[in-house]
Amino acid sequence: MRNNIKLGVFILLLSIVVGLVGYNYFYTPFAQLPQEDSASDSSQLTTSYPLVNEMAPSTPETATAEERALQNMSQREKVLLLIATPLSVGEPLQIEDVLAWLETNPTGMVTLFGSDVSVDEAGEVVSQVQTTYTTAVFSPIIAVDHEGGSVQRLSGKGFTTLPSWFAVCEIENPQERQELLASSAAELREVGVSMVFAPVVDTRVNGSPLGNRACSADQAIITRRAQEFITAFENKGVVSVIKHFPNIGKVNQDLHVSYGSTDVSPDEMIAFENLTKQNDMLGIMVSHAGLESIDSTLPCAQNIECVALARSNKDNLIVSDALEMAAALGAGDQTTTQAAIDTLKAGVDVIVLEKGASSESLEELVVSITAAVEQDSVLQSNIDAAALRVLHYSTFAQ
Repeated sequence: MRNNIKLGVFILLLSIVVGLVGYNYFYTPFAQLPQEDSASDSSQLTTSYPLVNEMAPSTPETATAEERALQNMSQREKVLLLIATPLSVGEPLQIEDVLAWLETNPTGMVTLFGSDVSVDEAGEVVSQVQTTYTTAVFSPIIAVDHEGGSVQRLSGKGFTTLPSWFAVCEIENPQERQELLASSAAELREVGVSMVFAPVVDTRVNGSPLGNRACSADQAIITRRAQEFITAFENKGVVSVIKHFPNIGKVNQDLHVSYGSTDVSPDEMIAFENLTKQNDMLGIMVSHAGLESIDSTLPCAQNIECVALARSNKDNLIVSDALEMAAALGAGDQTTTQAAIDTLKAGVDVIVLEKGASSESLEELVVSITAAVEQDSVLQSNIDAAALRVLHYSTFAQ
């Protein structure tokens, strides 16, 4: 009997201890967490654009190499990652000026411009860039327009001269098409190019300013030919950037000289949708045309909803069309600097600049963007996520 009482007391005491341990282990940590304040959250998101690029948190133990690099960067250094700095091959003074600036201001991307650039010329400039980045914590993405036809910067001695994209699409023999693209991709990678602004995925429309830059009027054909291009270049270590979202085939204006908008239906975005779903390592160039179903007066690259449509795959890299194009200023009176800030606010990862930029103009742009970021917590979140994405793609450049 006495033993039974002792056993009962022991079991009771054991239950109390277990209960206290369980409370401390399971409940207390959660009780210490701050409670969600819906009113507070709402007030933080009352800006005119959403958290389109919010980063998922990581701990020191789970952080990737890119995340660790980003944590040690200043706001200015993050902004620099989102700039595609143009170098004009064949213009030594511009190259010397910009390379001197890049030495202490490494941008995430460098774009090559020029006409009939040879293998030797391209290789020399890329080598100079790589030397400039010796002390940087990342390798620059070296990008170039490479559609073929009238839009092929590297087409001089040593490079395969591609016919227009329309002509490539018309080649009936699949092996011939693939060998042509693979050969061209290998040549570019050999000189250090790691990204091409191609292929064009816009619908081919009679009378369009795009002309033979467009492949076909059939979305299925566009998708198949573009995927061949993407695969051929990726196999050689070169990332493709499809363009020009949301599809400017029906835009009547040349967006380099004037603003225009378009009424793109969902069926006319099928190629973009399919390609972004099929490819994680892929860039999407967002155009400066307005999307009439959302806002005919605002360039897609500066329109949050339009950019969100382009980002159906969170791993894709979103880049703007050249910021100096007349259409980038929209239908109103916009400055290039403000257009750059609005483009990043909309969720674009990289701002592409036209040839001819100087160290002075680049510095002014970076200073203005950095000042805007420091005043806007939502824009800071966008910048962080975009910078992380650029660092990820830069590993392809190594």
